[in-house]
Amino acid sequence: MPPVGARTALALYEKGVCTKTEAERLLSFCNNSGPAFILGAVGAGIFSSSKVGWLLYLAHAAASLTVGLIFRFYKRGEPPAGGNAGMSGQGVRMSVAFTGAVRSSFDAIMGVCAFVIFFAVAIRMLYLFGILSALGALLGGLLRPFGVTPGLAERFLAGMIEVASGLWALQNQSAAVTQKLAMAAFMLGWAGISIHCQVLTFIGDSGLNVWPYITGKALHGIISTSYVLLLIRVLDFHLPVSGYLLEEMDGLSRMDFGGTLSGTLRVASVICAVIIFWAAAALLKRGWKRA
Repeated sequence: MPPVGARTALALYEKGVCTKTEAERLLSFCNNSGPAFILGAVGAGIFSSSKVGWLLYLAHAAASLTVGLIFRFYKRGEPPAGGNAGMSGQGVRMSVAFTGAVRSSFDAIMGVCAFVIFFAVAIRMLYLFGILSALGALLGGLLRPFGVTPGLAERFLAGMIEVASGLWALQNQSAAVTQKLAMAAFMLGWAGISIHCQVLTFIGDSGLNVWPYITGKALHGIISTSYVLLLIRVLDFHLPVSGYLLEEMDGLSRMDFGGTLSGTLRVASVICAVIIFWAAAALLKRGWKRA
């Protein structure tokens, strides 16, 4: 889950497409978990149910939009950026663009891997020294009226530090499905200190205020948890994990390969047509402006 949204917001600010306030608003809600991670790793991998994955993804996306609407009022009186100010029309050679993109991607991947490894080791050290267990016991005692055990609180604290470690730790935890889903929703919304450090490396000395981002991620976790608790009242998620697995296997066994392939090709054709139409409209618009 690399911070692509944060990099995009920073790039727009550096090119002058948006103001400092607009970039800070973007940072508050644009850096989110992708559908592949939530539907695949979390839904199918951890909870063994595509229904759970869709529930978490819908709550995650809706919470992100809600945070964006909230931060619409952040420094509301400031004027927006004017048009295409600061954008350069100079082209870049293919060789320079290609090598620069590869180098930039490699640096970003290595930075993400470094933070993931560092915080995974840090979580393990906190376990070995008993610090995480003590904090989990303290948090579990405070949240005991809500049915949160010290073991579940430990997993939650691990997810607050590194989201993937905390989510995978929920897999072997014996607790109610509602509690697991609520904690998973908050972890995905908060994203973890590891992701926050990755975002800080991209922000660097840009001058952007980091507190709107931190506040937005905290709100994202709280609102996403609230949406999950509301949606779970409509959908039934009280089956054991084995029940979800049987449900998924039954759905896979009923799939028709030919029908699935033709449906996938139809969806891909529609997406390609939309992209071609959008590109053609952009080229025509550029031609009219030059004329």
